[in-house]
Amino acid sequence: MRHRTVTVFLLFAAGIALGIPVTFVGNILAGELILIALACVGTLCHAGDLDFADPRLIRFFCFFFLSLVVYAITDLFAGTPLFNALRGWARFVFLLGDFTGLWVIGFRRRRNLFVLLLGYMIGQVVTMAAPQPSLQSYVTLWKHHLCMPVVLGLLCLSAVVFPRSGHRIAAAILAWTGAFSLAFDTRAFGIVCLVTAAIVLAQSLASARLRALSPFVLGAGLICAGTIVFWLLAATEDRYGRRQAWSNEERYASMLTAAQTIARHPFAGEGSWKTDFEAASRHHANLVEAGGLNDPESWNQSGHSQILQTWLEGGPLAAFAFLYLFWRLLLTAVRSLHRPVDDFLPLAVFISLNAIWSCLFSPFLGPDIRVNTAAAIYVCIVLGREKAAVASQRSLAIAYPRPSFA
Repeated sequence: MRHRTVTVFLLFAAGIALGIPVTFVGNILAGELILIALACVGTLCHAGDLDFADPRLIRFFCFFFLSLVVYAITDLFAGTPLFNALRGWARFVFLLGDFTGLWVIGFRRRRNLFVLLLGYMIGQVVTMAAPQPSLQSYVTLWKHHLCMPVVLGLLCLSAVVFPRSGHRIAAAILAWTGAFSLAFDTRAFGIVCLVTAAIVLAQSLASARLRALSPFVLGAGLICAGTIVFWLLAATEDRYGRRQAWSNEERYASMLTAAQTIARHPFAGEGSWKTDFEAASRHHANLVEAGGLNDPESWNQSGHSQILQTWLEGGPLAAFAFLYLFWRLLLTAVRSLHRPVDDFLPLAVFISLNAIWSCLFSPFLGPDIRVNTAAAIYVCIVLGREKAAVASQRSLAIAYPRPSFA
């Protein structure tokens, strides 16, 4: 019992450290250094442990390590300035450490991850707790820094405090947070919250005896979520409509510019943190064509997409890791519709849907993105293991059926 208490305290402290930003080569979180240390020590301690050396973990590690190697080769041939190259490589080094460290923490006990993410929420809230000068500043703070760790923390808190009914409380938290986020101009995150709430409620209402009704309940839930989304977007159009239109224009122009650059050199990357006057000119032209005027991201060819960005910077081999992650996330989202309802379901669905959006429409920039991606990889591995375990049990049942005494 005492050993367990110490473990919980240390995990909570490590989670708080995940909310503390520091500068090391680029922007990182202090807790990422702890996750890297855990990844190294845990891997050594579990050497030869087949339960730890899950093939899904090994595949993810190999694919993202391949991205790191390809980035290094690309930067050397492209003559990328050393500081930019180091920042580009560091993103993959820390991501490898992040998801391996999460696996060390939670491969045998998922609730360890709940404690870590609770600390992550506290650390981020305390770090960002400085008073803001205006409502818009608070909206920006929520959108860019607090929304993800706060919801992750609340989902974990509901699972820890209410282990049997936590999924219903989590659905309520997601529904309220989704509506709140949409009302205050955090559209994508709000939609992910509402869709997750609909999925969790559908799974909860369609019990084992009424499993056949699950598709109908899910459809009704998604229709309700869609109605709330359209109503809130219409209600906030006067306040945020121009900014939302600008965001759409900027995202469209960034993705189009990245796709054009890739089309010119489909099998070779441009290098880490690429800045190119010719590409900036194309970005500006694409933005004007879309109806925009300002172009603050003209020098940042991230493509507003993790897949496009890594392909542009490192080539198709570098992007393969995120393509593989996207495919695994789709499988994970589908599997979540068929697994039993428990305290892990809301977290798994929420993390998966958010990561699917990020693969397509968010750049691979910033330490928060690495933590979210690492959590998504963890969810993919856990649900993959669950499916393999179920398949193994069915195979055994077929091979060794119960004897009949009739």
